[in-house]
Amino acid sequence: MTDLRSSIEIFLVEIVKKIGEKPAPQDKVDTNLNILRTNGYIDDRFFNLLHDVLYKWLWSYLCSNKGVHKREKVNIYEAEFVIHIFEEFMDFLIKKVVYRI
Repeated sequence: MTDLRSSIEIFLVEIVKKIGEKPAPQDKVDTNLNILRTNGYIDDRFFNLLHDVLYKWLWSYLCSNKGVHKREKVNIYEAEFVIHIFEEFMDFLIKKVVYRI
């Protein structure tokens, strides 16, 4: 079973491989997002949105060194919203990279 953090990391590594580029290490989410931007799969505005929501908010929170019980509490509705953004981002990139839509 893969957790959400690993899902984000693995998805980005695999999608970067799919475009024919060498991905950054799995934990370099921001670098792999930047590879997608550099190769024209996402534009600057989309990159900034994803970097703020996916990387700064969701992934960084999941990677926090604080114990789960000591972390800032997250509103379930905010978390659900961010996860939906990630799901839509995955769908978008799969269509763009795999199906070339």
